[in-house]
Amino acid sequence: MFDIMFGRRALALGVFILFLSPLPALAEQLGANLQQLLDAMEQSHPALSAASASRAAAAAEVEIAGSLADPRFEVSFEDIDRKSGSPLPESLGSIFYKVDQTFPLGGKRTLRREIAKAGVTEAATERDQALLDLTAEMTTAFAR
Repeated sequence: MFDIMFGRRALALGVFILFLSPLPALAEQLGANLQQLLDAMEQSHPALSAASASRAAAAAEVEIAGSLADPRFEVSFEDIDRKSGSPLPESLGSIFYKVDQTFPLGGKRTLRREIAKAGVTEAATERDQALLDLTAEMTTAFAR
């Protein structure tokens, strides 16, 4: 019992010392150099994270844009004779199976793929512009 209580107290003290002692030193280190601030901003700023996710989503759309539409499968029953008083059919006259696939002609798939690639370029440019804007704001704030 004594060992468990001592272990919990030692653990709590260790966590307290671990979390509270380096905070002032970390704050001093982070604000001491402009490049460190810019690197920290680039890694953790939510606008840049959102722009990176948007770029990744646009890159995934390139593959989707060049793919064919899903094929459709259809089954139809004709000439069904029903038994009286039963929901089940007595006999089926004919069954038709149909598979339908559309193929875009005239380079439409290539055009859709090129439009999606332009979307990737646009998303990358927007992220770069956001990075430049934030870097300018951070540099101005650091100079003050």
